[in-house]
Amino acid sequence: MDNPDGTIEFLNKVKRTLRDHHLRVGFSGIRELGPEAIAAFLATLRHPTIENRDTVGDYPADSKLREVLEGSGFFDHVQRASAGGPSLGAGKMYRIEQSKMVIARVAMELSSFAMSQMSNGSNKHGPSYSLLMETMANTFDHASPNSLGRQEWWTSVYYDHALSKACFTFVDHGVGILRSRTFLQRVKHFPMFKHDGEKLQRLLLGEIPSRTKEKHRGRGLPSAYEAWKNGRVKNLVIIANNGYANAKKQEFRELSVAFDGTIVYWEI
Repeated sequence: MDNPDGTIEFLNKVKRTLRDHHLRVGFSGIRELGPEAIAAFLATLRHPTIENRDTVGDYPADSKLREVLEGSGFFDHVQRASAGGPSLGAGKMYRIEQSKMVIARVAMELSSFAMSQMSNGSNKHGPSYSLLMETMANTFDHASPNSLGRQEWWTSVYYDHALSKACFTFVDHGVGILRSRTFLQRVKHFPMFKHDGEKLQRLLLGEIPSRTKEKHRGRGLPSAYEAWKNGRVKNLVIIANNGYANAKKQEFRELSVAFDGTIVYWEI
């Protein structure tokens, strides 16, 4: 999330390549790798438009980065290139189906896993559970009827033992909130909002209401921002299409490279 333009450019290149070719990815020389990038990378490898393509790669040479990759849950979904032990158990990653029952179960499992790592307790982390429910349900509101049958959503949690924090990531590889039909119908009433960074900011602030004007509607991302303001979650970062929002830095800007979808990341 510290280099969103470079990360998205890489993910877009991966998707373009896999549409026509197999892919080899070199991780040995990378100097930074976070669980949010791993979740977005896996979501790209498993994009619904990519079929019958093989991807191979190596491990990061840096032992700490290899530990993040091993513990993220990545290898629960891809086959190892060489024999190795199980994932280190610091994270979980799920592909989400088009079922609100599945959403509730996954939200419970991820938020409870985070608390088990942080305090050895089994209760869910309430704010993260609510945020996962809001964020995942939000994709139903913004997905087009024609895309729901093919839509895939990925979500993960990773506990960083060194920094004593749990990192949540949600990836929607659909059209993206800011390009969805429902949002475009809402934002057309606000021609003063020029670029995606500003539109995303105004959406987070609750200044772009739902089409029905009902107070309980359109609360997905505004609820996430309120949770950050109230200190219930930390380091909230959202990418949607060309928009980038970093709540901690109060940075809302236009990205140089578009992401076809939405990424929501936060920590506790």
